[in-house]
Amino acid sequence: MKIEKEHYEGIYLPVTGETHPTEKIIKRDFKIGITLLFLLIVSLPISIYIVDYGITIFVLILFIIALVNYILSKKKFNYSNKKINEWINKQISFEKNEIVLSENTFTIIRGEEETIEKWENIKNIEIKENYFEIEGKHQYVIPKRSLNEKDFEDFKNIIKEKMK
Repeated sequence: MKIEKEHYEGIYLPVTGETHPTEKIIKRDFKIGITLLFLLIVSLPISIYIVDYGITIFVLILFIIALVNYILSKKKFNYSNKKINEWINKQISFEKNEIVLSENTFTIIRGEEETIEKWENIKNIEIKENYFEIEGKHQYVIPKRSLNEKDFEDFKNIIKEKMK
């Protein structure tokens, strides 16, 4: 198995040109904040003219709430991306990446670390377009691009057979 950073980035991080669902929320929060800022700027002179600041204070409170919400969303998104990148970098740092399939077990070897799962303990296997997702004691994600075409087809056939 040959693992490269791009293999996991296509699964866990948005591909260039695509919008991550969290980015859509961040953009929405930003647009709401800009709209409320505009309303605040428009309401301030009106409030000064009529000497009633109730509307301006209300819009200011909504703007502050929207600003805090935007900042928290952005911070959460950045933190999540940072953790994903750290995990991906760990995965590609292993010199040895192997999958060993036997009659009774499924084994992943990463560096000196070896994880063995019995086929009977595998709860769920999903074959996605770009990767395999295997759920046992741990959750394993195996990018399709990390395997050559023959190994991918062999692996797919074996796991389909084992999950019957």
